[in-house]
Amino acid sequence: MSLSAKIMLGLVLGIASGLFFGEPMGVLKIVGEVFIRLLQMTVLPYVMVSLIAGLGRLNYQDAKRLGLWGGGLLVLLWTIAFAMVAAMPLAYPHLQSASFFSTNLVETSRQVDFVELYVPSNFFYSLANNIVPAVVIFSLAIGIALIGIERKDALLDSLDTLGDAMLRVTDFIVRLTPFGVFAIAASAAGTMGVEEFDRVQVYVLTYLAFSLATAYWLLPGLVSALTPLRYRDIVGISKDCMMTAFATGSSFVVIPLLADHAKELMRKSAPEQADGDALIDVIIPASFSFPHAAKVLTLSFVVFAGWFMSTPVPFTDYPLLALSGIASTFGSINVAIPFLLDLMELPHDLYQLFIATSVINARFGTLVQAMHILVLTLLGTCALTGLLRLRLRPILFYAGTSILLVSGIVLGLRLFFAYSIDTTYTKDKVIKEMGLLKRDPVQSVVHLKPTPARVLPPGQTRLEIIMSSGVLRTCYRGTAPPFSYFNSRDELVGLDVEMMNSLARGLGSSLEFVPLSDLFSGQDY
Repeated sequence: MSLSAKIMLGLVLGIASGLFFGEPMGVLKIVGEVFIRLLQMTVLPYVMVSLIAGLGRLNYQDAKRLGLWGGGLLVLLWTIAFAMVAAMPLAYPHLQSASFFSTNLVETSRQVDFVELYVPSNFFYSLANNIVPAVVIFSLAIGIALIGIERKDALLDSLDTLGDAMLRVTDFIVRLTPFGVFAIAASAAGTMGVEEFDRVQVYVLTYLAFSLATAYWLLPGLVSALTPLRYRDIVGISKDCMMTAFATGSSFVVIPLLADHAKELMRKSAPEQADGDALIDVIIPASFSFPHAAKVLTLSFVVFAGWFMSTPVPFTDYPLLALSGIASTFGSINVAIPFLLDLMELPHDLYQLFIATSVINARFGTLVQAMHILVLTLLGTCALTGLLRLRLRPILFYAGTSILLVSGIVLGLRLFFAYSIDTTYTKDKVIKEMGLLKRDPVQSVVHLKPTPARVLPPGQTRLEIIMSSGVLRTCYRGTAPPFSYFNSRDELVGLDVEMMNSLARGLGSSLEFVPLSDLFSGQDY
């Protein structure tokens, strides 16, 4: 059985175990956390090593050409992918929600230190604190500096050896993925309610729809709008590569096929361009040093996490998410997502939910990655050979068709979720079902009508009367949640009631609750 099949089996068995055994499967959460930490162990060092070695082997001419054209085209593809990320929340159903007290309600928003985020004054501090953008910038600076150094082969060979060693460690950990996915899925399924399952379904279906649209229209359609290459030829010739990447869960294994197909397309459209093959051989390997569109699409999980927790990411934070997210995805997405969740002030525990959903989403992400590599190669080759053309009519057709496609997907998903997901507000039922904490019970009497107040005997304090009578009398308001109110079982509950129970328990007395009289019912206490 292949590793991908084992991972899918682990996911299915984990979900089934969680649904069957329920809450007890929550103990597997620590196993999932250990697996995640092992998975992240070598990622950031490998990013540093691979970036330095990859850039260090280029010459200035290649670096300049790739920097000008490749960089511009990459930014264009990233922009398209992040536009899809920004459009995804439009497909999420509207949920009326409420939340209980959280420290986030009273804490001032943490200000982002852009200098610390992007300028690595102390590289080891950035590496130790998982500040991914700073590590990437440091690695890019060292890699570019190595281009002009002659005696660098020994260093580059050593970096390659170190990178290979890290890959061997990662390969061993990856073999444990079925067990890690089983633990994560079982823990999540056992502790997740039906409402949360519905919300996860929203993310998975939305991601699948937008990833397919990106892979089969937005990326190849861009090539047909800017070059002589036809959309039908691009999609048709890449069909085998896309299916192979989807089946294996890796676009790396189809790199030779992508290169051959790109060369075939260039020979067919521009047979006079003799240097097209050489450019393709440079662009495809170099593209692996930079984030692809599938990684940018994965940033949608951060936006989904905000919707999932009923604290949506503000639209004004999207530029920060885009810049920090793309910089973070120079490395592994397993490092980027926890960093971005922290940056957007969202719970870290949601990362386990990302791991569980990525088993499915990653398959469709490989389609986007494979098409991204092919499209970047074709656009880059056409740009460097003079075949890139800005024609108004094809560009307008591409833009209009893309807007209609995305709008149709959003509308279709909204209608589907409206009929398949129950969005009825239920938080009021949670309040109505609440009770007091399960401690030593305090005998109490709840009066529904006001009773005469006690008259203090001369020379006695209220505390002395309470201690001598063994009864603590206190007033309440029956319609003042969350302080005091009657739940669905007609029990008086709330914060004030809990505090009075705690006080009576400490005094060793019983409780007598008396409603406020009409004289005071209009005042707040």
